[in-house]
Amino acid sequence: MKILFENLFDAEIQNSFYNDGVSRDFQIAPSQNTAATIQKLGLKFRQTQKGISVFYEADTTNPAGDRPLKNLKDAKLNFLLLRKTNNLENYSDLPLENPINKIYYFSNLIDNKQDGDLLLSGDSTSPYINSSDSFQLKGSAFSFRYPSPNNTATVKVKNQSGNTIYEKVVNVVGGYINYNVNIANDGPGVYSIEVSGTEVSRFYSSDEAVRKNAFGVIEIFINTTTPLNYRLLTIAGKVKSKLYKLKINNRKTFWKYFVILNYDTSITPNKLSISSQPPGITFTRQSSITNNNGKFTIPFISDTALDIKEKMNNGLQLKRSTTSGDTILLDGLPNASSDSIKPNASDNKVYSEIYIYV
Repeated sequence: MKILFENLFDAEIQNSFYNDGVSRDFQIAPSQNTAATIQKLGLKFRQTQKGISVFYEADTTNPAGDRPLKNLKDAKLNFLLLRKTNNLENYSDLPLENPINKIYYFSNLIDNKQDGDLLLSGDSTSPYINSSDSFQLKGSAFSFRYPSPNNTATVKVKNQSGNTIYEKVVNVVGGYINYNVNIANDGPGVYSIEVSGTEVSRFYSSDEAVRKNAFGVIEIFINTTTPLNYRLLTIAGKVKSKLYKLKINNRKTFWKYFVILNYDTSITPNKLSISSQPPGITFTRQSSITNNNGKFTIPFISDTALDIKEKMNNGLQLKRSTTSGDTILLDGLPNASSDSIKPNASDNKVYSEIYIYV
């Protein structure tokens, strides 16, 4: 018997930090529930250089090969994104605060096609993932506590479709609702909690994601209710293969050079400057700092935030002004490193510090 597998969908992850734009930041794997679903439906999963690919077993009696052998309708697949590095936020434009109990959530339920790309992130004003894509991460059983001025309150737990799966009137004790949530039988997914008709919490529930400290989750729904551009199955049950994308932007920081006059005492601080070749990047010299040994440190700060990239700018020069013109003291200054960045709350900027001894 001939067995034929065709592409169901691909999901690529891009990060503009890398020269080729391809993210190398994650291990991606089906959740335990999805691994069982993949086996049941005869699907094949592969992690690729660019992301993931999922294939379906095609009905070989259909010459076009676009009809799955097994019924895929209403299947849900979720894939956990596990970090390969702890420095991801240093070189990626993501919130530097990485609190526990948070997870990035991406789904083909989101209709966010931009410049021809089927994005799985939710911000329609930007192609890049950001904090708006994050959810509270909770296990399948937890205690819910919420203030209420009433004597009783109606607590509802709803699934992603908005259907109420649990409802209870609870007593308010000491001004607070205390309710034990248990959705272990309902599987991983997005849920919400309403108190007396008002949504007060939205979260992603997965014991496995909690246990593995997952960075994010990709959920792919195979049904006819997903946005048309994202839909994998037609009403007739034929497959429309899709390429989904996630995009991470590289971080930009203000580069702060500390030029330490440690060896050449003939240099006058106000005669120094930093420029770029070709021109375009400018720095402003700050007030000199007198060190404990009596020598000077001269800070320079870039006038704009500069890219943190895998391959950096080698055209920065430290120059000294003389009566006969500028002379180059150092050509090809070391660039900012993604290993060490410093957010500054006072001006809401992120700095990279580089030390140079002359």
